[in-house]
Amino acid sequence: YQQLVSCWADLRQGRLASATSQWRSVWEAQDYVIAAGANASFAKAWADPSRQQTIRPERARKIAKGHLNAIRPKNGDASATRRSREAGMYQPYSHFSSSAAGLTILKPDPSMSGYFLTPEGAYSPQIKQAAKHTALLALDAILAASLALNKTMEDAWHDNVMNVLQRGHDTLKSEGAYA
Repeated sequence: YQQLVSCWADLRQGRLASATSQWRSVWEAQDYVIAAGANASFAKAWADPSRQQTIRPERARKIAKGHLNAIRPKNGDASATRRSREAGMYQPYSHFSSSAAGLTILKPDPSMSGYFLTPEGAYSPQIKQAAKHTALLALDAILAASLALNKTMEDAWHDNVMNVLQRGHDTLKSEGAYA
């Protein structure tokens, strides 16, 4: 939640590189949340403040995949395949790579030879597209939380979440958020 809020705050201020550096963590959080909801020992280890090392994302992904397969056969396999493809997309933005730099400073200015321009402000086309992508990540985070809390919440709550997610995806689709 806090990383999504930070990402939105950066986008609202026109700080594209700072905002996109949050994407990978927000994206990876989904696996951790699903894994924690499905496996009590994972949840305890993840929440242990005295733990000296990070729980690897691969462990969370494996547990999440198994949980999704238990909900619906092959659902976890399909999700793991899709998320494996997505991983390559987020990796460059977790560090100041050429991909991250390309969002902010490596835009050749055709009016000036040898110079680059920096998109500034919250209303640039790059910021708008990044906001749409961040909204998609937020919807995925809501789905992950719903899956993790599914056993503890009433069916009506889950149905409401699914309706919100569908409306969110429909709105983002109409806004051109899907490539």
